[in-house]
Amino acid sequence: MKKEWFHGKNVLDIGCNRGHITYAIARLFSPKSIVGIDIDKKIVSMANKDLHLHLESGIIEESAKFRLERAAKLRLEGVSIYSEDRQHFPLSEYISEGPISVHNTQSQAATADPDSGLRIFPNNIVFVEHNYVPANDQLVAKQRDYFDTVVCLSVTKWIHLNYRDEGLKRFFKRIYKHLRPGGLLVLEAQPFDNYGRRKKLSDRLRANYYSIQFKPDEFDAYLLSEQIGFRQIIHESITEHECDGFKRPLKVFLK
Repeated sequence: MKKEWFHGKNVLDIGCNRGHITYAIARLFSPKSIVGIDIDKKIVSMANKDLHLHLESGIIEESAKFRLERAAKLRLEGVSIYSEDRQHFPLSEYISEGPISVHNTQSQAATADPDSGLRIFPNNIVFVEHNYVPANDQLVAKQRDYFDTVVCLSVTKWIHLNYRDEGLKRFFKRIYKHLRPGGLLVLEAQPFDNYGRRKKLSDRLRANYYSIQFKPDEFDAYLLSEQIGFRQIIHESITEHECDGFKRPLKVFLK
């Protein structure tokens, strides 16, 4: 991971699980904001409990945190974000600038880095339960750009097994649409030989497994094709890990 991929940027971490990578990015690389999403409600709940342990009393109000989470959910759905209460900042402010309360400017100042003006860890994090795979192409077409960097680590296998080739391709299309021009996709895709054991989890996954024709070694060409539109791969390395099964290519695609 490189700091310039994240510093001062709006980041989306897809399939964040308990949020360990989300925390590391937020703490080490100072993104403007980072939204961790996962389809598992229990996991997101645990990530949010961990987040509360990091937050000092008084730094973030419950009402502000609720607005931040709600704004993140709306932004993920491509909904325009405005505040119903004109006495407060618009909801877009909470997702772009972090939790801000017009009634608590002292707390606001305490959570910002005076040198850079960035929200500081852990006030630059939010976790949201969300299924990122669009149900159809029409929903993909409605997606607006917002994020500067999207992180997708060890997620593609699960999307592939659950939503087959069509779902994974829509997933990639949505990421591209969600990124601003010049945005980055940080992708670690599992190889196809890693899929086999998981097909045994259910009859549906087994059927989906045998229907797959779009293999991981074709992902690069697809992402760089006119069907998606990424311009180039600007970084490629092998993830360092003590287990051989986790030593996978980490690639960064430029929009």
